[in-house]
Formats: sequence, structure tokens, C-alpha cells
Amino acid sequence: MRKKPILMTDDVAILAVALLARVVYLVTIRDDPLFGFPQVDARVFWDHAVQLARGGGGEAVFYRPPLLSWILAIAIRLFGESPGAARTALGLFSALAAPLAAQIARPVTGRWGALAAGLFTALFAPAVFYGAELLPASTALVLDLAALRALIAAEEGRKPFPYGVAGSLLGFSALGRPTILLFVPLLLIRLRRAPRFAFALLAGTLVAIAPATIHNAAGGDRVLISSNGGLNFYLGNHEGADGRSARAIDLPDEPGEARRAASAIASREAGRALTPSAISRYWFRRAFRWIATDPAGWAALTARRLFYLCNSHEISDNIDFYAIAERSAPLRYLPFRFAILFVLAALGTRRLVTGRAGRLVALYALAAAAPPLLFFVVGRFRLALLPFLAVSAAAGVVEIASLRRAPRRRLLAPIAVALAAGALTGWNSFGVRADATWHYHYLVGDALYRQGKVKESAAAFEEAFRRNSNSAATRNALGFLYAESGGDLDRAEELVRGALALDPARRRFYLDSLGRVLFCRGDLAAAAAAFEEAIPLFREEESFSKREALGHLADVRAAQGREEEAAALRSRAEAIALGGRFP
Repeated sequence: MRKKPILMTDDVAILAVALLARVVYLVTIRDDPLFGFPQVDARVFWDHAVQLARGGGGEAVFYRPPLLSWILAIAIRLFGESPGAARTALGLFSALAAPLAAQIARPVTGRWGALAAGLFTALFAPAVFYGAELLPASTALVLDLAALRALIAAEEGRKPFPYGVAGSLLGFSALGRPTILLFVPLLLIRLRRAPRFAFALLAGTLVAIAPATIHNAAGGDRVLISSNGGLNFYLGNHEGADGRSARAIDLPDEPGEARRAASAIASREAGRALTPSAISRYWFRRAFRWIATDPAGWAALTARRLFYLCNSHEISDNIDFYAIAERSAPLRYLPFRFAILFVLAALGTRRLVTGRAGRLVALYALAAAAPPLLFFVVGRFRLALLPFLAVSAAAGVVEIASLRRAPRRRLLAPIAVALAAGALTGWNSFGVRADATWHYHYLVGDALYRQGKVKESAAAFEEAFRRNSNSAATRNALGFLYAESGGDLDRAEELVRGALALDPARRRFYLDSLGRVLFCRGDLAAAAAAFEEAIPLFREEESFSKREALGHLADVRAAQGREEEAAALRSRAEAIALGGRFP
């Protein structure tokens, strides 16, 4: 019987380690309140997938990249409407990144460096964490690694077909994360003297993304993949942008509400309903106007984003990495974090770029680093840098091994590089290490409230408040919950008034909550005053919240015995639900 090649055995062992790490992690979070209840962006992807799986037509023009929704729809058909089952499947699939990283590193670092690259990827804590999230980052990462592996094979074989395969893999990745298309022009420049290969690469990419482009054209708009690029660019580039969050004072924080508001604002300024691509162009123009008006501010913001990109802290915009690490010992004790890989990668970059395969990985790193530098830096976007970090860190390990018998004077430069890289990753500035674990408990409270678990929801909101008493959203949610459930109304009023003081920009929402608290206390006149002040403040695009406030005011009028006014208010709310417009 023929023995298996050693290199194949290495890859199987690496895959086994990656699978084990992910299985153990999944076991420790299966009882988490959010494991089967997606929140924030994950809920948007999940709801779209459920709609597709039930036979719904979905969006006429894709707003978000569709790949993850398609994958989740397949998972729903296979496992039922179970977010936990889908998360498990995605987590196990993400393990493929580890052997792929090893295969990419092998021509750069040799066998032992390849083993290091595979283990770095298998046991990289953020990769394990994001692998089980209902977000496209880890799926796109596997496809990116597969594309790099195919590109290395194509350059060795020098035939068009493997380039087409590599292009197709990049195209599929772009269906989950369109910004990877920045890698394609860099590759075309690299292949400028081999037009057959360049054509095959480009053709493979276009064929892979064609289903989305054709779908959007059939829906009435010329959108390559998705139409959210302009809004995302604006969220990262406006006066007040912080470089690490998708927030703007003129838009709601919740993703679905932000999308509706962005559409309404763009259409209102244009004086007509706009197509998705036109809405996207509107927000691109607004961002570029700000950049042109304040180039120094934009340069400072970009420098801050570069700092965030290189810092060891995992910035979360959905579920907080560190909050989950508190619940999961495996995640907490996984050996490899960003700082370790960054320092080793700094030591290995020189060795990496000496070979053709290594230069290809470095070129990929440029394409992967550009989007967070242009938009905003969060952990799931930075995950795209893992192929470069793992391979370059493996080269760093090889470099360190080569210095064991080197003269002392040769050690000065590597030591200086390592110290500088370590200082950069560990530098605490610009609020990079602000504790965001409170937001996880806020999301747990919201999830439990939606499930009717009021007592557990209150406990979660109280924990969020304990961790960050300056969160207006937490104060408002907790105060509203106590009012609705008949809890401590004195504290409820104190909490909501605190929210009003902390975040005047969202005064209309907090006034609605205050009115509800006052109504529950029996202070009908003060409750009516709060609602009457709030209702005119709601924007046209905030129709759902305005309808709720009108309904709340109707309850007050009914309690005051003013039934005709209550009926008129309910009619206004119903008319808004049907598309009517009221001041």
C-alpha cells in the first residue's frame, strides 16, 4: 500500500486542529442567548435568507452582497430555520482556511513554515470567532485563500484555465465582500505581459459575479453586485466619523432603519424616487464633498484608521469579541491573537517578498487593507488580512530560526522591528480599547425582550447599564421596559431623562419613551405633552416610530375620555402605514 505524501498528511493534521478548535468553541456558546437569535447585520442577512428559503423573491436589486444570504437559504432548506445550525455549518466550513494558508505558505517558507502558517490560521482567535457568525467575513476569507492557492498554481503551470478558476473564486468572494475586486486590477497589472492569462482571470471573475449583475438588471438597475457602497463610504467619511464605526448623526444606528433613511433623504433632495444605484451615488458625492472641503480632516481620519488597522484590539460592530470571550474559555485561551501575528509578520515581510508567490500574497494584502482604510476599521473587515499575516508570520518564524547563530550585530535590526511593531499593536490611543462589552448585553436584552422573556431581558439591560451607564440607548431601553412591564417607574423616568440628556440628537425617540413612562404613572397631561413634542420631530423616513408615537398619544387621549381625538390619531397612524404622509 502506498503511503500518503507527507505534505498531504500535514494539511489533514492542520484541518483536524482547526475543526477541533471550532467544535470546542461552538459547544461553549451553544447556550448563549444570541446563538439562535441573530442581531444587527446578522439579522438582516438571516431574514433575507429566510425569505428566499420560503420562496420569496427577495430584493429586486441587491442592497447587500447576496452570497451569504444564498448560503444561509440553502442551510435553512437543509436544517430548517435554525440560526444555530447555520452558525455551526459556517464555523466548520471556516476551518478550511487553515490548510489553504499552509498550502500558500509552502512555496514561500518550506514545510515547517507552512505548518506554522496553518496553525496560526487554525488557532487564530478572531478567525474562530467570526467563523461562527452569520456574517460574510469568514466565507469570503476561505474563498480568498482558495483564490490565492489557485493563482500560485496558475503561475506555476502557466496555462489560462487555472487563471480562470482563480478569477471565479475571486468573483464568488466578491459576491460576499465586493471590495475584494480591488485585487483584480492589481493582478491584471501583474499579468500585463501575459494577455491570455489576464483575459482568463477577468473572464472568470465576471462569470462568477454575473448572477448578481443579471438579477439587478432584471430588477431595473445597473448594479454590479450590491448598492450599499455609497452609504458605507459616507458612514466612514463625514464630519464626525471616528474611523471605527458605521455611524452618522443624520442616520439611525440600526442597519435596516439606516438604509430606509438614506433612501428617503437622497430621494427627497432629488425631488423624485431614486434607483438604488442613484442613491449610492448620492452618498458617495456627499462623502467626497466633505473630503474636498476638509482634506486635512480626512487625512487625519485615514491616519487614525491606519492605527486601528495595526492595533491589537478587536473592534466589533456587531457582537463584541471580548464579551463572547468572557463566556467561552476556548476563545479566551486560543494562543494566537493579532499582536503575535503582526509582530512576526513584520519580521517576515522581507523574506516574504523575495519570492514570486510571496509577492502575490503581499499584493493581496494591499487589496485587503485598502477597504478598511477607505471606509472604517472593524474586526470582521480586518479578518481579510489573515492570509498575509499567517504566511508572513510563518516567514518571520523561519527568519528567527535563521538568526540563531547570526552575529549579534545582525540581531539589532530584527529586534528594533519587533519592538516597533509590538509598540504599535499595543498602543492605547484614540479610544481603541474602549470597553464595548456592554453592547453585547444590550443586544441580549433586546433579543430576550423580543422573545417575551421580560425578567431576563431586564437583567441583561441592567448588566449593560452596569458596564456603561453613559449609554443613552441602554437607559432608554431599560426605562421603556420597566414602564411596559410595570416595574420601578421612578427609576424608569430617571433612566429615560438621563438618555435625553446624553443624546439630544435622538430626542424624539426618548421623548416617546418618556411619554410612555409618564402614561404608566398616570400623569396623562405630561405624557401627552411628551408625545406631542416628539411626533413632529420624527422624519419622514422614520414612519414606523412615528406611527408608534401616534398610537401612544391615542392611548393617552382615550384614557382622558377624548375618544374622537384618539380615533383621529389612530387613523393618522394607519394612513402612514398605508403610505400616507402627515406633518
